[in-house]
Amino acid sequence: MEYLTTKGNAWEAFYDFSTDLPGAHIDQATLTKAQVKKIKLEEYRQKRDFSKTTEPAGITLSAAASKEKSSPKFTIQLHDASRLHFDLRLEHEGVLQSWAVPKGLPTTVDEKRLAIRTEDHPLQYLTFEGTIPEKQYGAGEMWIFDTGTYQATKHTEKSIHFQLKGSQINGDFHIFQTKDDQWLIERISPNKVELPASFDPMLADLSDGKIPQSSDYFFEIKWDGIRINLVKNHDAITITSRGGRDISNQFPEVIAAAKEIKAEQVSLDGELVVLDDQGKPVFAKIISRLHKKKVSGTSKSNQCTAYFFDLLYLDGLIAKDMPVERRRAWVKAVLPVGEILRFSEAFEDGNTLWEAVKAHGLEGVICKRKASKYVANRSKVG
Repeated sequence: MEYLTTKGNAWEAFYDFSTDLPGAHIDQATLTKAQVKKIKLEEYRQKRDFSKTTEPAGITLSAAASKEKSSPKFTIQLHDASRLHFDLRLEHEGVLQSWAVPKGLPTTVDEKRLAIRTEDHPLQYLTFEGTIPEKQYGAGEMWIFDTGTYQATKHTEKSIHFQLKGSQINGDFHIFQTKDDQWLIERISPNKVELPASFDPMLADLSDGKIPQSSDYFFEIKWDGIRINLVKNHDAITITSRGGRDISNQFPEVIAAAKEIKAEQVSLDGELVVLDDQGKPVFAKIISRLHKKKVSGTSKSNQCTAYFFDLLYLDGLIAKDMPVERRRAWVKAVLPVGEILRFSEAFEDGNTLWEAVKAHGLEGVICKRKASKYVANRSKVG
C-alpha cells in the first residue's frame, strides 16, 4: 500500500498497452484455408510447449484435410487431467471444434449435460492418445473413447444439431450455448448401448505352474474373497455376487465409497475381502460379513475392502472387446482415492510376484495377456 501511495498505481496504464488477439480484425474471407486454420489454432498453440508435449502442432493444412468431405469426423476422448472428463471434438472448417464434457455425453433422451467450449484443435487430434506431461496444459492421460463420422443438420456459432455414427456412441444430439463458454448437450434419440443387466465373469483357469516369460503378459495377486460386479448407475449403486445375488445391503461401507466413483454409469469387476493387520485377506471374515443378518456398522476388524481389476462398461461404451490394459487404465482413472475401494495393481515380473505370494501365504497369481479381451467363463492364458 505504501508503494502505491508514494509511487502511484503501477497498473494505472496497464490497458494502454492492450492489443487484440492474432487475427481478430483480419477479413477471413480473403485468406486461404491454411491461413484461416492457423488463426483458429492460435489459442491452441499458445497454450502448449511442443518441445515438451507430444500433442500435434497442427500448423499446416494437409491435402486430405483441404478437401471437402461429405461426412466430417468426430472423436470423443477420455481425459484424466486435474479432473476426469470427456472431450468432444467435431470436425468443422479445417479444425476440431471442442468441448469438455465433465459427465460425458447424455445416455437418455432429453437428458442435458454441461459442456464447456474450449479452444479449437487441429485435425490430427482426432487420433491423439498419450500422456500430456506434468506442468503442461491439460496434463494427464488421454485415451480415444470413440470415434467415427457425424452429420450436422444445423451448424451455427451457438447451436449444432448433429448425428454421431461411432463404433458404439450413436444417435442424434443438440449442443447449444447458454452463456460465454458454457453450453448444454442433450440427447435427442434413444441410446442403443445400455448398461449390462447381468454379470458373466471371466474366470481364471489353472496353469501347469510355469510363469510366462514374455513381455506380452502381466501378473496380479489373486485375492481370496468374494467375486463381485459393482454397478454405478448415476446415484444407484448395486453389488452383485458371481452367482447373481444382490448383496448390496451387506456392505454399506462399499456402497458409500462407491458414490465417489468418477463415472455416471460404470460396471466394475472385483473382489471383496476383509484384510488382517498385515494386509492379508481372511476368507472366513468376508464370508461372515456376507451371511450376517444385520449390518448396522463396521469396525476396523471387519471392515471390507473392494479390489477392482477390470471394467465392462463405462458411460455409454461396452468395453469387453478392448485390450485389458486399456480397461484396467480406465478402472484406475474412475476409482476415488481411499481405503475402501482399491485398484488391484499389476506386475511385470511374474516370478518375483509368485515368490512373494508364496512367502506371505496368499492364494495365488493371475496371469493376463495385455491385449486380451474380456471373455465370460474360464479363460486360459493365450
